[in-house]
Amino acid sequence: MLEFCLALSMHFLEGDWNEAHPCVRYTENNWTAGAYLNSEDAISKYVSYTFGDEWFAEVGLVTGYSGWEVVPMLRAGYNFNDNVSMF
Repeated sequence: MLEFCLALSMHFLEGDWNEAHPCVRYTENNWTAGAYLNSEDAISKYVSYTFGDEWFAEVGLVTGYSGWEVVPMLRAGYNFNDNVSMF
């Protein structure tokens, strides 16, 4: 399924961080590939696998952060319905 999404973040470290993260992703059989505008105002591309349904953990690899070619990613949360999750 192709999805367009928006994530919001808060940063506790000092700096000029982007806190709105528009994204696009494709998910099939718990695998996801996508791209988003990261906190450094750069495009990040990622691939991940999601464990669980209502409560979930998404584990993967992501690009686009300064100083690193590829970094691990972890997102965990709760799905309220097909369109809303919190993490």
